[in-house]
Amino acid sequence: MRLSLKLPLVYTLLIATLGGAFVGLTSHMVEGAMEGEEEEYFEGLTRFFALNGATAVVLKDYAALSTLVDNMAEAEHVRYVAILDATGRVLAHSDHAQEGRVPDTSLERRAAQATGLLVQRPGENLVDVTAPLTIAGRKWGAARIGFSQDDLRVKIAGAQLLILGIGGGVVLLGALTVLLIARRITGPLGQLHWGAEAFRRGDLGHRVPDRAGDELGDLARAFNDMARDLAAHYWAIEHAKQE
Repeated sequence: MRLSLKLPLVYTLLIATLGGAFVGLTSHMVEGAMEGEEEEYFEGLTRFFALNGATAVVLKDYAALSTLVDNMAEAEHVRYVAILDATGRVLAHSDHAQEGRVPDTSLERRAAQATGLLVQRPGENLVDVTAPLTIAGRKWGAARIGFSQDDLRVKIAGAQLLILGIGGGVVLLGALTVLLIARRITGPLGQLHWGAEAFRRGDLGHRVPDRAGDELGDLARAFNDMARDLAAHYWAIEHAKQE
């Protein structure tokens, strides 16, 4: 394979590999950061819910507790809201048909037994967060909120698409840069090659451009000096033969 093709191909593949690694790593980091930020929001909202729920229980204002559950169910990304007593029985739920139920799944039992903030993922794009409902230093029950991550997935997909576009643009720009550099290198080398071919055919007056101010320019000037010396010696020998 000719150097004029091999050089840009090798470096373009290298740039593409590095660009792919950059896109993959950046996408993973962005996804982790966005998930972490949203999970912090979920945890903070659940703690707030538990704090307000405990206040309503202390005041024995169960109507306010039900209203609180309904209001929380309207918050962004919320799928369901529940207040559990110490046994795990549902005292208030955004789906009122669930009220009075006792825990009958492992997820619900873990939520009822949680002594600290508990984050569970019962399904795709669903996060269940439980915060203990504490009164006078003792656990009275628990506050549960189920959050949807559907919107987050759409945002992550958009961010990853943007990163992919930027990475593709960088790879394309890098490939064009490599192509220009390769032409700058292989162009003078090709001229030297054709100059040598011209000399082989007997064209002793052929010269190569030597305008570059780098090592390739130095090589071209050395080639031209050598060509002039060879031509001078050749014509001196021819003149001597004629004499």
